[in-house]
Amino acid sequence: GYESATRANLALGQVKEDGAVKYKTVVAYEETNGSMDEIDFGKVIRLHAFDYDQPPQSVTTTHFNDIGDVDLPTFSDPERIGCVISDPAKNGRRVRFVTNTSNSSVADTGAKITLLWKEGAYDEGGPSDVVTRTGYIDSADAASTGLRPADMEPAVDENCTYSLSEEERENLDTLADYITNDIAANLSHESPAATADSYSVTDLQIDTELNTLEDARAHRGAIRGDTIFLGYTYTADSALAKYTDMANYNFYIRRSFDGGRTWSDAFNITRIDDTTVNVKEPRIVASPASESTCNEGDTWESNDACQNPDAFIVAWGTESNVYDQLGGAKDLDLYVTGTLNSGESYLPVALLAGNPTDLNNPDDDEEMESQLRTNPAGSALYAVYNGTLVDPDDSAITDTHAWFVAGAAMNLDDEAQQAVSAQYSDGASVDSDNAGSTTPLMIALAGLLGLVRRRR
Repeated sequence: GYESATRANLALGQVKEDGAVKYKTVVAYEETNGSMDEIDFGKVIRLHAFDYDQPPQSVTTTHFNDIGDVDLPTFSDPERIGCVISDPAKNGRRVRFVTNTSNSSVADTGAKITLLWKEGAYDEGGPSDVVTRTGYIDSADAASTGLRPADMEPAVDENCTYSLSEEERENLDTLADYITNDIAANLSHESPAATADSYSVTDLQIDTELNTLEDARAHRGAIRGDTIFLGYTYTADSALAKYTDMANYNFYIRRSFDGGRTWSDAFNITRIDDTTVNVKEPRIVASPASESTCNEGDTWESNDACQNPDAFIVAWGTESNVYDQLGGAKDLDLYVTGTLNSGESYLPVALLAGNPTDLNNPDDDEEMESQLRTNPAGSALYAVYNGTLVDPDDSAITDTHAWFVAGAAMNLDDEAQQAVSAQYSDGASVDSDNAGSTTPLMIALAGLLGLVRRRR
């Protein structure tokens, strides 16, 4: 009766457990900490993994005066509870995870699942950092699936599957009195200053309260074997971003090529200097597996039905940055770029949806909520998004429509690129190491269909 769980995430994953191939249901969600009202604060992140066809069954019969006996989940059963992977002394929320779903997709490090969430000492609306933990398959342990509490790094407490008893609640105990997890890797801490070539997990075990002005949100991710892309929107000063127009949110990406053992610098891919514009609803989408028409000997360069595991779409929306106390932020435009080499360089940023002659105008139609996919080679883009449009029969009415983009070249078209090129310092490409070139990528995409995304 004390806990409330929300924002659940679900996946089905193949594992090898004690020599047998199995399928596990993976569930993660945020849950109120279950303390008494006097000290009730924040949420924790819990993770469950169980055989897909054998969910936990334990129940306890509880009597209610108005309805009689009711069978409720047994709160003391660890299989029912799941493992707390966040810091129980802080507020952890909005968990997401990415997985190497099949056994064959797991690479050398054994990285199976990477979880990321917002964590900080403040309640809803307060500043927080985006932190992460990865589950690894231990090749020396036949029972290791990469999904168990024992498989998590940084480590979680062996006692992480804990729920407070009635007596403990009455004593005003908290989960932090019984669970002590290692500090999760803090991806977002002082992102503009995170420019070193490589960061170990130890380097990133930074207290979320070391800088209480900054804020990170809208975390996203993708994984392909040992390559992991994780991103988040970030502002150096959440107070300025909420109560003035003197700071804004941009989208930062960190990459790992060793299954989350080390991480790259924090790369600001959006680089919007105009503080009246925020980045929102970012996306990171990896290329899908090869299709049946990818024949032996084919490569993604010669056959777009073959997977390029280094291809990722990166996209984002913009919104007007208005004073939080006034409200009424308005969705603006949608932008997209892509990489065919795991972020060593990116294609020119293009306008996915909006008016190329009048970018980020709050008086224009709104575009928002993009969902994107690519073909296996990463050379063609498919997208849907929502947008507003003045009703052609009644100008006093604004309609909301769903729009579909089918098979556009990843770089879209010249007009869409040129519309946003002035927004970036090099005027052409977003280059994560300031040394690469998009020329080979543009040659690879030459001749593909490009569609103008301006609605007419």
